[in-house]
Amino acid sequence: MLAGTHIAAEFRNGEISTSDFVPTKPFESAHGSPERAESTRSGILVVEYGHGFWRNGGWVLKGGLLRRAGEGASEFQLYGKAVIREFSYFPFPFHRATPHETGYEFFLLHRRDGVPGAKVVREWTFPPQAVVTRNVGGGVIVEDVSAYLDYDPRTRRATVAVQGLKQPFEEEVDLTPELLQK
Repeated sequence: MLAGTHIAAEFRNGEISTSDFVPTKPFESAHGSPERAESTRSGILVVEYGHGFWRNGGWVLKGGLLRRAGEGASEFQLYGKAVIREFSYFPFPFHRATPHETGYEFFLLHRRDGVPGAKVVREWTFPPQAVVTRNVGGGVIVEDVSAYLDYDPRTRRATVAVQGLKQPFEEEVDLTPELLQK
C-alpha cells in the first residue's frame, strides 16, 4: 500500500505464492469499494486458508486505492481494506455460501513528488459488528461498504466519509501540517 503498487499473495500450508499478474483497471473502477479495489492496478489481495476442522477457513484481505486528491507537490490518497474472516464449514453442497464476517480499515496517505513511499496521516477501523449486512438469498450475506475523499484546497481540509456502516461516519482532517512539512 505504501509503495502504491499491486500485490497478490496466498499463504497455504506454510507456503507463499504470489502472482505477477497486474490488473489493467484504474482505481476509479472500484467506485470507493475496497472489495472491488483489489482488482485494480493499485489493489491488494492477501489470502490465507487452512484453518478449522475442514481446513477451508481463513483470512482474506482485499483493498487498494479508493480516492485521491492533490495540491501542488502533494497528493492525498484514501486506501481501504476489507478484512474478511472466512469460517470453516462442511463443504457440501458445493454451491453453499462461505460463512464469513467482514471488518474494514481505511487509511489517508500523503505522498510527495520525488519522495518514495508515503506517510499514513490518519487511520480508521470498523469491526464486523459496525457493518451493515444484507442477505441476498440462498444464505449469501453481502456487505456494501464504500469510502469517499473530498479535499478543499482553500481550507486545506479533507473530508472522509464511509457508507455501509450501522452508524454514519464522516470526519474532517486538517492537512495543513502535512502541507507545511518540508
